[in-house]
Amino acid sequence: MQRNVDALSGARIVIDGEGSRIFRSNLRASLRQRLPAGALKNVRFKDSRSDPLVQLADMCAGAIARAHKPDRTRAERWLEAMRPRIDDLWNFP
Repeated sequence: MQRNVDALSGARIVIDGEGSRIFRSNLRASLRQRLPAGALKNVRFKDSRSDPLVQLADMCAGAIARAHKPDRTRAERWLEAMRPRIDDLWNFP
């Protein structure tokens, strides 16, 4: 989020998973401390099995990860299908 902070203004962040109450509280606090005031509106946790949009984001992340595995046949096909909708993609070593 720090890399695209200019795109955030009152963002509603939904994170896949549950986590303990302490973990959720600490993560929310950490995000608010690291980002400028007003960047986040709220941070929620949802299970991808019960939220179709979180499930879609999970599937897209999986497709991007798969595209970076050289042992997979035609692994990049899903990434190429999504490319028109991807604004920014970072590759980490």
